[in-house]
Amino acid sequence: MDKLVRSVICVSDLGLDYIMDICERAVHVYRELREGNPRKFVNYLTGEKCDLIFSQESTRTYSSFEDAFSMLGAESIVGFRSAGESSMQKGESIYHTVDTFVGQGSGSRFIVMRHAAEGSAKWARISAFRSFAKKVREYAKEYYSYPANLIFPILFNGGDGKHSHPSQLLLDCATIYHKFGRITDLDFGECNDIGGSRVVSSHIDAASTLNWRIHTSCFPDAEFSLRQRYRILKDGIRAVEYDSVKEMLPNLDLLYVNRYQFNLRGTSTGDFAADIFSDKHPRISLSLVKPHSLPVFHARPIDKNAREITPDLYDHPLDCSGVQSDFGVPTRMAMCMHAIDNRMFSLEGIIRSFDPEELGFYVQDLSGRAPKVIEEERYTTARIHNGYVIDHIPRGCGGVISNLISKLFPDIQVVLSMNVRGAWDTSTPKDVIKLHVPGDFKWDPILTNIVVLFTEYSAKKSCRVSRFAEGTRVEKWAYRTRSEGGDRCINKACITRDEHNENIVFLHRLEKVGGEAMKVCPYCETPQDTQLLEQLERENKSR
Repeated sequence: MDKLVRSVICVSDLGLDYIMDICERAVHVYRELREGNPRKFVNYLTGEKCDLIFSQESTRTYSSFEDAFSMLGAESIVGFRSAGESSMQKGESIYHTVDTFVGQGSGSRFIVMRHAAEGSAKWARISAFRSFAKKVREYAKEYYSYPANLIFPILFNGGDGKHSHPSQLLLDCATIYHKFGRITDLDFGECNDIGGSRVVSSHIDAASTLNWRIHTSCFPDAEFSLRQRYRILKDGIRAVEYDSVKEMLPNLDLLYVNRYQFNLRGTSTGDFAADIFSDKHPRISLSLVKPHSLPVFHARPIDKNAREITPDLYDHPLDCSGVQSDFGVPTRMAMCMHAIDNRMFSLEGIIRSFDPEELGFYVQDLSGRAPKVIEEERYTTARIHNGYVIDHIPRGCGGVISNLISKLFPDIQVVLSMNVRGAWDTSTPKDVIKLHVPGDFKWDPILTNIVVLFTEYSAKKSCRVSRFAEGTRVEKWAYRTRSEGGDRCINKACITRDEHNENIVFLHRLEKVGGEAMKVCPYCETPQDTQLLEQLERENKSR
């Protein structure tokens, strides 16, 4: 069973179950909008607010999300089509932009973000979580309960530089499902700009999940990017490169035509659009694909200056780009419907769906610290036989935590103490929870998520967990975020770079690739050791 999907940030996070569910929903919505009741789905977002934060231009992604929210009944849809329409032009960070939509009124249900910096959508998700968690703690401290009407928004990545475009991948899959009746086990052809396209990157990210064999024929200097090469190697994707498009065509189930990414490469479409084609890399015409009965896909817009697809294909049944465009709204409606139907806005849904590591948390091992010795009769965490103690809970939050644990783990005996002072009279009052557990009980990831939600990561001590066995503390840890030091990404387009001024502190994650440990940026997913990547690629080819 795939992990729960809440925010949709990167295609590599999506499992087959989720992708299939979106495809089936999208096909159902597509048919309903055309021959059924277009108002059938308006109760999904009745009276709700949704936001689109775009700092890069867009026609289809922006308008299809906007239409999707409207078809689902949203009352308020606030959108910025460029950075100039928002406070980003005044220098506002992503963190504070997102914070505006978490809890303003009751908050936004969905936020769609497009940004030029790679990894920006991941940072937006982290920003949303930190803002939401802070507001939950602040409310609990004052009212000793959970703010039931506060909304933790779901983030959809509308495209972050050359990194990822997951909703495009999903609508591509929905179109393929509509046309082929399946989305797996395909020979998937890509031509033109490969390394500069976030759409191609999204196809590569999905290839191992969907058992796609990737075939490419690219323009000169538009070959696989560093991140694409890493993903192909890591996932064991079968990727075949061809010297010419004609050589590739007989081996395909479909051809995906990519426009040359002038905008993402820092130039404009009219500069040298007519010069990029050749005998080996021609414009895709009806005469090229008709002998192979090859369906042609394109994310649009088709560049009128470059004309990567010739007009004789526009109205031909082999051209699927119009159907792709038609699936934009149904697919994005399906993404919202999946989240709502799976109760992803409930506190329980929130707790079950997030991964603390993806939100920048790490485990701080405190086991080596000696237990406090308290001589006088005062409350102390040492008085438990077998189980766990959650100490240094922000005052007022203990009741919410204990209620959550009691609901999700009915076999655990939960003992809550509130307004507790520590060993010293000057210590800040806190809440403490003791968990008396069965002998075979193991700490559960859901407990981790509960603790993380209420951890004040800027405080020196917050929500520390101790495990006791036979009356002795055997482990102690806390969940922290990094505030200083950290790594630097080699990708100049990464959101973590100093020039973006987002103050992101992180460490590269270690990924096992070809038996070697490789450092990879957790935001833009760029491998940091190019020489190691090249070495592993050579070894892989020699096998």
